[in-house]
Amino acid sequence: YRPFIIQNTAKGVNISYTLYERQLIELSIYDIRGRLVRRLVNSYQNAGTHSVFWDKRNSSGKAFGNILCIIKYRSGDLSREQRNHQETEKALIRCN
Repeated sequence: YRPFIIQNTAKGVNISYTLYERQLIELSIYDIRGRLVRRLVNSYQNAGTHSVFWDKRNSSGKAFGNILCIIKYRSGDLSREQRNHQETEKALIRCN
């Protein structure tokens, strides 16, 4: 099971995901050494389908080279029973 769908194209990466309730979402791109390249989402989002496009640039706007990248998706459950529960998923993609 993967909570998100990745479409890697020549122009960028489209990442789609569906939330079943309001959650805190963090969606970030890291290089293979674990260094943050760009944070795409870091906010509460309502239930529904969401989509984020990454143009394969870092947070300074510099184009990212032909390397492997890690997408890290973390969601936090806001329900009272599971307030401290967090899920983290990672995917490896070629950024070229």
